[in-house]
Amino acid sequence: MFRALIVLVFLQLAFTSLASHVMGGEITYKHLGGGNYQFELIFYRDCNGADVNAVSETLRVWNHPSLNVIPVLFVQRQDLSPSCTQVPGGAGPLICGTGNNGGNGIGAIEKVIYRSAPIALSGTPPAQGWAFTYENFSRSSALTNLSNPSTYGITLVAKIFNLSQPDDSPVFNE
Repeated sequence: MFRALIVLVFLQLAFTSLASHVMGGEITYKHLGGGNYQFELIFYRDCNGADVNAVSETLRVWNHPSLNVIPVLFVQRQDLSPSCTQVPGGAGPLICGTGNNGGNGIGAIEKVIYRSAPIALSGTPPAQGWAFTYENFSRSSALTNLSNPSTYGITLVAKIFNLSQPDDSPVFNE
């Protein structure tokens, strides 16, 4: 009985530690000429949760006859925590820090960028387009615009449709 209780506690700890960092993101692409594209995954994370993979991530490809995944390699991290002047006696400025739980308070946010090598996309997209997705189930429990955010995952999507002139995806500047 005691062993079963110990195993149950460890399993609960393992599952609750997963949902802790995703805040949002986007997938964009650039048309490089011909059928060549370069994809970028931008990922925003809560620095007070689990760290991200600083090597690579994978985009899944839908509705393409021969391509299923696109590897995107880590490019850089950028601390987006608000900068401010510390009030005497008040809390220090927010920083992202490093590693798991490296942030020093709610609002410590990091932007992580991944980019693919040029990818040749041959053929013509179907009516529903070629879809490129990134999925992650580790939502930040600090999100305030969702009920129970750590119980939901996130899927980011970009699509390429059959256009007479190939184009780049929209770019989000803010």
